[in-house]
Amino acid sequence: MDWKACAECDRILPRQAFQSKQSRCKECRALRDHGRLRPGNLATQLRKRAARSEREQAARVPGYVITDELLRQKLRHWGRRCHECSRPLESVHVSWDHVKPLHKQGLHLLSNLRPMCPSCNSRKGAKWPYPIRYSARLTGPLPH
Repeated sequence: MDWKACAECDRILPRQAFQSKQSRCKECRALRDHGRLRPGNLATQLRKRAARSEREQAARVPGYVITDELLRQKLRHWGRRCHECSRPLESVHVSWDHVKPLHKQGLHLLSNLRPMCPSCNSRKGAKWPYPIRYSARLTGPLPH
């Protein structure tokens, strides 16, 4: 098998990862073509992407699938309101927050998800532990 070094990311890849006579691999070309690649930052971006995908794979529980129906039931359980600020949520604008972030060994389980509005979720970020404020408007018992 022939190998070639990418001029952008410096990775050594099989020739199939390149378009004919191109110095950049297909992945680097796609990132640049879609405006997601800033020159000089590719190695950092690739490292972050690889780490994120490893975290996501590690957080998945084999045989456990979270369906849209389960998410709708969870949203109904929380009264269709943001877990943090209690504002009403449109189902289109729900941002599902991992209470214990994936990169801090949290699992991708229904019990680790809370509905939040995008602004509250971005404010929370990957903080753990995070002070939980239960809304008085909850419908049903508190989740476990």
